[in-house]
Amino acid sequence: LTPVVERSVTIAGISTHKPVAKDFTTGPSDEKLCKAGHLMAQKLAGSLALVTCRELLKSNLGGHLRFPLVDYGFNDQTISEQVLAILVQDNVDVACAAIEKVAMEQAVADVDEGFATSYEACRHYHE
Repeated sequence: LTPVVERSVTIAGISTHKPVAKDFTTGPSDEKLCKAGHLMAQKLAGSLALVTCRELLKSNLGGHLRFPLVDYGFNDQTISEQVLAILVQDNVDVACAAIEKVAMEQAVADVDEGFATSYEACRHYHE
């Protein structure tokens, strides 16, 4: 899932830079530029990661849940596909939320790196 998060953050950073820089570089403060970039990139990265990973998680989570159950003494006869489907359904939203959070956090760092020149231009505009 790391490639999903990285791809989502990259796409969000690229998609955020131009519109936000255009609208906020000559604005009242560089804080608004920063905040707008963070919010837009976070929402984009989180949504992209969520949409991209949900089906992948559903298909892989059953296998990942089976191994700990076997380690705790359950065998393949006691772990039915129906039980695994219920476990996946109960846990996929939690896993997706964690992935979405990671993507949103990484998007902030990506925006700060990508907007360094825009922050500087904004500061110079106000001087």
